[in-house]
Parts: sequence; C-alpha cells; structure tokens
Amino acid sequence: MTSTEKILTEKFEQSRIVCWRDKKSELHDEFSALNLPGVEKIEVRNNEFSILYRVLRAEPDTRFLIFTTGEEPPLEENWLLNLELTYDVFYADQDSLWLSELGLSYEYSQLTVDHSGFFVTQKRRAALKKILSGHDSMDAVRRKMLSVITGADCRLDAILEQLLAELAAGGDAKYKEIQACRLDGFLWKEVQRHYGYLSDAPSVKDFTFRLFQGCYFMTLDSECPKATRLNDEALVFLKRFKDSRKYGHSFEQCSGMVASALDLEADLMKRKLEMLGDLDFFKQIDIHILTELVTRVKARTISASDCSNIVRARRQTFWYDRLEHAYLAADAASQFLQTLSDTNLAVESLIDGFKCYTKQYFRLDQLYRKFIRHVMLSEQNDLLCDLQTVVENFYSNRYLLPLNNLWQEKLDAQSHWDVPGVPRQDRFFADNIQGVLDKGKKVFVIISDGLRYEIAEELCERLTVEDRYSADLDCMCSSLPSYTALGMAALLPHKSLTLQTADHGISVLADELSTDGSSARARVLAQNCARSTVVTAEEFQKMTKENGRALFRNHDVAYIYHNVIDMTGDDKMTEGNTCKAAQDAIEEIIAMVKRLAGYNATNIIVTADHGFIYQNRELSEDDFLDGVPAGLSVLKINRRFVFGKSLTPVDGLKKFTPAELGVQGDCEIQIAKSINRLRVKGSGSRYVHGGASLQEIVIPVLKIRKKREGDTTQVDVNIISGMSVITSGQIAVKCYQMQPVEGKILPRTLRAGLYSLSGELISDEHELVFDLTGSSTHDREMTFSLVLTHEAEKYNGQEIVLKLRERESGTTFYKDYQTRKYQLRRQLMDMDF
Repeated sequence: MTSTEKILTEKFEQSRIVCWRDKKSELHDEFSALNLPGVEKIEVRNNEFSILYRVLRAEPDTRFLIFTTGEEPPLEENWLLNLELTYDVFYADQDSLWLSELGLSYEYSQLTVDHSGFFVTQKRRAALKKILSGHDSMDAVRRKMLSVITGADCRLDAILEQLLAELAAGGDAKYKEIQACRLDGFLWKEVQRHYGYLSDAPSVKDFTFRLFQGCYFMTLDSECPKATRLNDEALVFLKRFKDSRKYGHSFEQCSGMVASALDLEADLMKRKLEMLGDLDFFKQIDIHILTELVTRVKARTISASDCSNIVRARRQTFWYDRLEHAYLAADAASQFLQTLSDTNLAVESLIDGFKCYTKQYFRLDQLYRKFIRHVMLSEQNDLLCDLQTVVENFYSNRYLLPLNNLWQEKLDAQSHWDVPGVPRQDRFFADNIQGVLDKGKKVFVIISDGLRYEIAEELCERLTVEDRYSADLDCMCSSLPSYTALGMAALLPHKSLTLQTADHGISVLADELSTDGSSARARVLAQNCARSTVVTAEEFQKMTKENGRALFRNHDVAYIYHNVIDMTGDDKMTEGNTCKAAQDAIEEIIAMVKRLAGYNATNIIVTADHGFIYQNRELSEDDFLDGVPAGLSVLKINRRFVFGKSLTPVDGLKKFTPAELGVQGDCEIQIAKSINRLRVKGSGSRYVHGGASLQEIVIPVLKIRKKREGDTTQVDVNIISGMSVITSGQIAVKCYQMQPVEGKILPRTLRAGLYSLSGELISDEHELVFDLTGSSTHDREMTFSLVLTHEAEKYNGQEIVLKLRERESGTTFYKDYQTRKYQLRRQLMDMDF
C-alpha cells in the first residue's frame, strides 16, 4: 500500500466521500494507479451535476473518491462546494501529501513550503512522524525536524551538543543538511533567544568560539567584553556539555580548537591564582594554575593548607584527571617543605631518636616518596623539574643526612646494638605470635620485603577506613646489618641466630638450621609450631577459595612472603621505580588482607625484614666512602655493610662483632655510618639497606583484625546559606561539613542542583566531595554557585528546591540527602534567559 493509499484509507474510515483536489495538476497518474477496495473513483470533467446526482441520490451508500485538478474556483462557481463542506477534502499536491502523511493539518503548510528539502526524504518524514504530537506549534515541529537531522533529542541543548560534537570530529554534514533544509535561520534564532548569541554570519564554529570565550570572561568578570557576552543559560549549557560523559571528548577537542585561536596566556597572566577557582573551560587554565602553584611552593610563599585547598578545588574539574599527579606532586612538595620547616630535628638518645621517628620524622620520608611517585607519573617533567630539585636538596641535605648524623652520634657511643625500651626484631615470634597461639588462636603473617615504616603507616591508614577493619601500628628495631637474610631469620622462632661463613659469603642459621629460602624457613617454623606453613604471595594470590579456606583450617601459623619493594629497589635497572613499587605493595597487601579475612582469619600481622634509604636523584661522589674495605678476608661487601675477618678500620664505617649485634659467628661486621654508601661495582646506589639509619632499622608491626559489624560512617553535611529568596540568575550556596574526615569518619559525595517542585532540574549541577579534615568550623565550610537555566523562567514567583542528592551505592540512582526551599522572584529586566 502506497502512502497515498494509506492516507485515503484512513480518511474513508471517517468519511463516505473524499474530495481530492490536485492543485498543481501533477498527480493524475497516481490517482489512476490507486487501488482502494470498495471505493469508486470519479474524475471531475465538467460533470459536476451528474456526480452530485450519483453520489447523493443514486448510490447513497457507496464510498466515492472525487478527483479534481487545478486551483479552487471562486465559491459561487464551485458546484461541489456542498460536498467539500459536508465531507472530507484531500489536498493532494505534494506538500499536502506530506502533511497528510504526518497527520498535520493544512495550517502547517508553510513548513513544507519553507523546508521542502527536509520532506523529500521518506526516512526523515517517518522519523518526524514518530515524535510529533497533536499540539505541536510550528516552532516545535521545526525543533523536531532539527532533532531528526542531528539524531538528538528535540531539546535545543541536545541539538547543539550534536553539532558541536560533529565540529569537534572535523565534520559538518549535519549542519549542511540543516542548511539544505533551510532550517539554519530558525536554529540561530533559537540560539539567540536561549543563549544571547547574535552574529552577522552565524555558524557552528562561530558559536563555539563565542560560547567558550564568552563563558570564560563571564565567569571571571562581572563586566565582560560586549562582543563576547552571552547569557547565563549559555554558561549552564557549556558546563553540561563539559560534564557530559557522552561529549567529554568533544568538549576537549572544541576547547583546544578555541584555545589555539585565543591569546589565553596573556589574559591568564593577569589573573591571580585565587581568582580562577574551579574554572576549567581550557586546559591552559590548569597549566597556568599549576605553574603558579609550583612557583609559590618552590619559593615557599604559599602555606601547605592553602596549596591543599587549591588542589581540592580543582579535583572536580574537567582536566584534573589528566593532571592529577602534577597537582598531587605540588601538594606533596608543599606539605613536605612546611613539615620540614616545622620540624626540629633532634636526637637526645637512641630511644628518643627512635620515638621521634615513629611519631614525627617518618612523615618526611612518606611525603618525599609520594612527591617522587607523583612526579614520575605526572608526565610534566618540564613543569616540575625545578621543584623536584628543591625537594631533593631539602630532603637529602636538610633532613636525611642531618637526622642520621645526629642518630649516628648516639650510635657511635654504643658498644653493642640495642635500643633500650624498643622491641627487638629477633623476638618478633615470642612477642607477637606465641601468646596468640597459647590462647588457641590462629595467626597469619605477611612479611613484605623492604616495607619501610612510613609505607606501613600509610597502609595502616588505608585499612583503618575500611569498614569492619581495625589496624594498629607498632614498631620494633631491626637486626644489624639490616638486610634480607638476617631480617627474615630474625622473624622466625629461634633461640639463637648464627652468621656462618659459606661458599657464597654468609648464611644465617636459626638454631643451627638454615634459613635460606622459603623451604628452609618452613622447616624452622615447623620445628616450633607443627601446624604451620610458608607460602609466597604469588602462591597465595593464585589460591582458589577452597584452597584458601584449607590454608586457614589446617594451620595455626602461616608466613606469607611478599616481595615487591625490595625486588624493584635492589635491581639497578629498576631502582628508579621504588616509589611506585611501594604503592603497588600497599595495594597488594590490602588485597591479601581482605582475602585472608574472607577465609575467616581474624589475627593478621604485617611486618618486614628491613627498611631502606631511597634518594631519587643521582648521587654525587660525596655520597660514597673513599675507603675500601680490607682485612684478612672480606666475605661480603654491600652498599651499606661488610662481612669479613680482621677487618681494617675505615673512616665512615663502624665495626661490630657478632656478639655486639646479638648473634653468633666468627666474622666481623662493618656498617656504613649515617647514610654513606660503599662503592660496589654493578649494584644500584639510590635504593640501599643494610645500615643502621632510622629509615632502615625502624620495622613496622601492623596488627589487623576483622570485625563482625560495620564501624564506618560518613560525615554529615548541612546547608547553611542564609537567604530564602532568589532574585538573580545565580545563587551562592554555603554548606557545612559537621565532622572532620578522620579514621572511621569517611568523606561524603553529593550532587547539588536547583529543582522545581515537580522535580525538573532548572540549574547547572555540582559534584561536591566533603572530605575536609580541618578541626575548626571555618575550615569545613564549602561555598559554590548555581546558575539558573532558561527553564527556571516558568517557575518565577514560585517555590523552588535546592537539593543535595547522594548516589545509591552500586547504582546510578540518586536519592535526596538534604533539601531547602527558596522563593524565585526575578524581575523581568533581570531575566536574561
């Protein structure tokens, strides 16, 4: 059935007679070819009276299609007027056919006249018919025509988003189609009405340039250049376009296109850092902010809290993900420099130095490590290289070396290795495991090679915020030298440790049993605890759930050996990745802890064999000792220690006998003082351990338990803005975070927007992360602005609602967290919608 047959069939369902007038005399062949069962076709050829007699008198029950060509005659000469007024008329020129096909009345005929290029394509007509309603205005139909061409929803903002996306992709086919259908004039009138865009030569590219440029100036200046001025609705549109998951890449392309044509750098140089807030229409804004931030941090003209606030303000912006590590590097550098400035390095005694390190000094190692990691991941070497030089110099020359020189002074006064009042590593099993076993409980120990105290402290913080987990960090003093073989042996149950001369150098025995390798350590463990086992982290990670439960069921003690940090740092080719390896270790250990908890393990301990010194920069000659180890025999040389017999004294090395270190054996040990390195051919020098620096000998003991009930909560948030009436196109909103984020009190993420009482969003939206840690009330206030959209005009004089909404975990559904009503009272002169 042809479209004409379908239309006429529908008309005959409502009327016995249909008068078809072919004004342009162009459809006679189509009339002749019509197949309408049960309908008599009659053609008017000066036979009006006979037609009237037949259809009204002779055959009153028959359905007739009466076909007439040419323009309508004057009323007094139209002999079929009575039929046309009584029954249905079918205007069957091409335009009328299109209107009839779409179910539109003749009053819409101007559409087919103005936009015939649209209607010639049957596919377009079919698509348009699906979205038409019985009460569309002419302009509403035109918007739906634009929707069909662009493939977007029939909202103007959706249509423009598609056109901007096409421009971003380097095309213009859809816009050319709009022009071919002569809809471009209507499009730009709509854009002018909604967004204030007016141009002598409007185009998608011109609008894009005006949009980005105008919104940039509007956000920064209350009085922006008239040539770039748009209205607040344009600002809302650009923010939505930017924040859309679908069009994020298109926004980026458009932004780059506009930025390359504007002299942004010159304008940004006039802007203070604090003025830019969360403005993010161009990547150059973030680069400018980062450059200024790095400059201030380097010159130490910005406080750590101010730096953190600026970084926090950028977190929800468009470019942050791409520049996150550069921002975090600046923040870590600022925190490091201020912490160092606020720290008085002093070591009154060994116990004092040890306690000061675990309470305060370790934070400097942690911030330095985080800084280096973020620099390496930032891919912004040119931007950060000078700041890195400053941080490296401060870390090495004002912290690491001075602290360990002070520590070494106290150590030099000791005749044997012991820190009074601090647990010893060689009593780890007796102090931390035996008591648990005596109570009939099980213990699982993760020994992470090279897990320095400050890394374990970050691990502790991460686990503390996990729901139903508790983590307590303690410490112990490592054995000397602080290297893997001795440290691993010290963690096993034993009565004595022996340094034994071997073909490959020195072996460590526990109660005369070898401790070299996992199998040997398993035998030592089994000698003291029959229901015990040793596995590597790789083996544990590959276990099925059934095997993991068997591990718990069949053993009272399990040692899990994990090696990410030391394996990376001890290799000259990879030692530069030590900071990244530390972060990887944290993630892997958290995953292992959760798996152990899933197997019903409730007592989990994380510890290490030794710590390490790490300096990212290449070392100078001054960092190495001039003396060369010598003696009757030199059994083993490390960057930080020497094993041998009758060793010759060397400046910069402190000699110990085994007994002075609390072990047995017939060799001597020389340990490099402070942070000095020995020259060892072929080995790395930036990551070292084996000495007696605080970074090497403070060993973490992290005890973790899984609770039966949840114990975390999120911060509470209140809206505290004072006004209740909105009289302009924007509203500033202030919220207060009731508690600081710490421990089990976690951040809360909310989405803010203005809504009508019926639930229609009538402003832009903001994603807000309430994770403030300040102790004072002022430090936990957050202010943001919402811009009303064109749709808000419908609700002027009515109540509207500010909503803070929260996403339901694991879904895309948002529920109301808190609301506040406002009265919208905008004067007509203020409505630039």
